[in-house]
Amino acid sequence: MDINHVIEALRSTTVAEGQGQALDYLKKISPMIGFPQLLLRLLHDEQLDGVVRHAAAICFKNIVCQHWEVVDDEQKQWTLNEQDKVIHLCTAIQIIMRNDFPERWTGFGDEILPLLRSSEAETLLGALFILHRLCKM
Repeated sequence: MDINHVIEALRSTTVAEGQGQALDYLKKISPMIGFPQLLLRLLHDEQLDGVVRHAAAICFKNIVCQHWEVVDDEQKQWTLNEQDKVIHLCTAIQIIMRNDFPERWTGFGDEILPLLRSSEAETLLGALFILHRLCKM
């Protein structure tokens, strides 16, 4: 999934010419792992024009409307694969960091250091993902 193709498809959804192809493309890639997170990233990217950001918001809303369902506790554990959970959490933390770090999140370093020193692979990997997102800002 190429981010530039997604951006152009989102932009094309607002123009009669090519709108059908753009919608078909977005529908085709919507089940791909990471697509909802990409839409959230585009939605929050202030360097993109408002048309693309608005289209990303609508596309994300449509995915939620089509796929969000109430499930019992047993089914919930199978709703998201681990990779998607990590992507969701890292995206959320990146948004928080973008708004709060370093001014309002002064203890970030003190919070991440114990995670980086952890002997548990999952904890260390999570901390590295968070630092990666921080570096991308």
